[in-house]
Amino acid sequence: MKNLLMLMAASVLAGQIPAAEAQGAPPSISASGQGDWEMICHLVTGGDQSDAILGPDRSSYSNPRLQRASCTYKSPSSAPLVITISGAGGCPFKGVNADACVLTTSKGRAGSFELKVKAAR
Repeated sequence: MKNLLMLMAASVLAGQIPAAEAQGAPPSISASGQGDWEMICHLVTGGDQSDAILGPDRSSYSNPRLQRASCTYKSPSSAPLVITISGAGGCPFKGVNADACVLTTSKGRAGSFELKVKAAR
């Protein structure tokens, strides 16, 4: 009986750990693609403003204090660009939910998006 209670408690805790980790994951913006691609983001983090330039050599940006991002991107003419946003509590891409916030662009496409990070409640 004691072993059964310990097993049940362990399974409850194991089920709670991924949810806690997901809530604590900092907002991140990442992209991947073949060839020369570029994404420039103007960021607001905790009241400070800065820029991040993403490309084949630096493919992601993450900051727990990220509040907003305004990004422009350009995919190469030879391949699509895949942009992923996680931990932001929302998704700027139409028709995509916040849990699977991924945009796959067409080859040679340029565009932009605005991200507003929702505070955890």
